[in-house]
Amino acid sequence: MLFRSDIQARRLTQELELKFGVEQGAAATLKAHSIWDGYDQVSLNATYFDTPDLALNRAGLSLRIRNGIQTLKADVGSGTGLFHRGEWEQTLPDSLLDLEALAGTPLAALKLKREDLLPIIQVDMDRWVKSVSWKQSQIMLRLDQGTIWTESRQVPLCELELELVSGEVGDLFNLAQFLAASIRLLPSSISKVQRGYALLVEPDPKTRLQALGLKGLSRGDAFAQLARHCLEHVLIRSEEHTSELQSPC
Repeated sequence: MLFRSDIQARRLTQELELKFGVEQGAAATLKAHSIWDGYDQVSLNATYFDTPDLALNRAGLSLRIRNGIQTLKADVGSGTGLFHRGEWEQTLPDSLLDLEALAGTPLAALKLKREDLLPIIQVDMDRWVKSVSWKQSQIMLRLDQGTIWTESRQVPLCELELELVSGEVGDLFNLAQFLAASIRLLPSSISKVQRGYALLVEPDPKTRLQALGLKGLSRGDAFAQLARHCLEHVLIRSEEHTSELQSPC
C-alpha cells in the first residue's frame, strides 16, 4: 500500500503486485466484469527524471512526479510478473523535484543535484481503480490505458495491475487466475518506466547477463537468481513479440 505523506515527509513501503499486459479489444471485456462495480477513474500524468547518461536506470532506480506526488522506486526483485519494490513518496507544493526529501534513500548514494536530472519519459494515462476483498486478502485492481512518450518515440499502454494491500500472496495469484478465465492476460515483468527506457536505449542481452552479480552468492542462491533472470528475459522477449503483432486495448 502506498503512503500519501505530508510535504517533505519520508516514508518507505514495500509494494507487492502482479502486472499483466491486456490484448487488443480485451480491455472493454475486462471493464464489463462485475468485479469492477463501484470503480473509481482518474487521469494521471507522470514525468520521469534521470541524468543524461541514465545513472538512475543503471542503479535500478526510477524517479517521477505524477499529479503533484514525487515517487522514488527501487527494484528489489521481480519474476513471473511479480514485483517487489521499495518505494518513497512525498507530496510536492510546486511540482519541482525535492531531492532533500529523499535523503537516506538509495538515490542519495548517487550524490546528485536537481540540475543533474532531466525529464526524459512522459506517461499519460487513464486509470480504473477498485479495491477488492478476495478470500483472506485486500487487493487493489488497476487498469491503465494511455501512452508512454519520449522526445522522439511513443508506445501505447494497456496493462492490469493487482497489488496486495493486505493478506496472502497466494490470493493475489488466485484472483489473477479468476480474471484470466474471462480474458487473456499476458504476464509482464516490465514496468512503465522500463518501457520508456526501452524507447531510449535498446538493451544488450549480454550486458544484462553480465550485470547479474553472482559473485559471493551460495550455489543455490546463484542458481535461483540466474533462473529468475532467464525467466524475466523470456517474458521481456515475449512482450516485445506480442507488441509487434497487435496494438493494445
